[in-house]
Amino acid sequence: MIWIRAFVIGSLLSVLEAHKQCSQMIRWGNLYKALTGMSTDISGVCAPHYKIDSLCDPAQMLNQVELNAVLLVDIMKKAESIYRKNPNPENLIQGLKHTQHTLTPCAHHAHDHEPVTTCFNKLETFIQDNMAHAGCAWEIVNARVRELLQRLEKRTLRRRR
Repeated sequence: MIWIRAFVIGSLLSVLEAHKQCSQMIRWGNLYKALTGMSTDISGVCAPHYKIDSLCDPAQMLNQVELNAVLLVDIMKKAESIYRKNPNPENLIQGLKHTQHTLTPCAHHAHDHEPVTTCFNKLETFIQDNMAHAGCAWEIVNARVRELLQRLEKRTLRRRR
């Protein structure tokens, strides 16, 4: 019985180490740079369109899920999907695809995480509801996605220690 427990614990530790190594290969700076090239922050013109309750809260979403390579792949796929609707996302989409490619060997069971799906559905709905002010909608979504990526990076850095 003890050897079974030791085997299970050893297996889990090796999986966690693999996730840690994969997350170390993420090029967070490239993702931020691509987002910054699209917009840096919410401008004064766009601020009146910013309704925090209509968007997801990255901090709350990340508190509802376990950080692992599968989660990161799910977030990158959903971000890529939403940014395909943006008029100028090429560098960001390339960065998201690269990140997915980097993480795929570590993500053995791809599946949707409900809080992630809900978050990105809210972002997509926000863009659709604000097409009259599409530039502002994208500024606001960019700010939320940047916050999400920054929180993910901080959590992956904490796990490395």
